[in-house]
Amino acid sequence: PAASYYLVGTFNSWGDAVGNSDYLMVKDEESGLYQLTLTMAGDTELKVASSNNDWFGDAEGNNYKFTGSGKYLFKFSPDNAESHLTWSAVE
Repeated sequence: PAASYYLVGTFNSWGDAVGNSDYLMVKDEESGLYQLTLTMAGDTELKVASSNNDWFGDAEGNNYKFTGSGKYLFKFSPDNAESHLTWSAVE
């Protein structure tokens, strides 16, 4: 089966979030990107984890550093090694 992707980090106990639908990234058929809108509360570290136990960090494999708070749209591409995960604030 195809992998599922989850936003994980210090805010949700990392791997414990895999399998939790609250953190499931849904594929946008038009863009091909996996997306999740989530309300965040301050500094955290992030990665994307797959249901196949693959972990995606930044270009060096490190955790992403997230410093915002409020509602954010996260976008993920498992095929783009330079920028797996991006985010932007939403209203």
